[in-house]
Amino acid sequence: MKTPNPTKILSLILLFMAAQVSLSYAGNLFIEPYAPFAAVGGTISLSVTNADGSVKWKAFHGEIEKTGNSVKYKAPDKVTIDAVSAIDSTGNMGFVRVVVQEQKYIDELFSGYNGFGGAMILS
Repeated sequence: MKTPNPTKILSLILLFMAAQVSLSYAGNLFIEPYAPFAAVGGTISLSVTNADGSVKWKAFHGEIEKTGNSVKYKAPDKVTIDAVSAIDSTGNMGFVRVVVQEQKYIDELFSGYNGFGGAMILS
């Protein structure tokens, strides 16, 4: 049996912790999922609730595709923790941290889990 690599285990634990402290609420807007993971270069869906009027989205490292209350987030081509914000026409705001990691590490982190606390994983 192969001995697990302690560095890889620590990396996975840190990823898990980063997702758990992810904030998805600031002001009156809630962004779902509240603790998203995305594969490097992958795409996930994000949506906002409690919006009043139109919603503008901003990603600091990745890209937002589409507009409105539900959008597609395209992760950057590097491992990072990204921040995505949404603001509606009355100034209400929300944000979420997106953990961007290699797909193989996301698969390892979530292997054996059938659904995980609001995390969404798409590649």
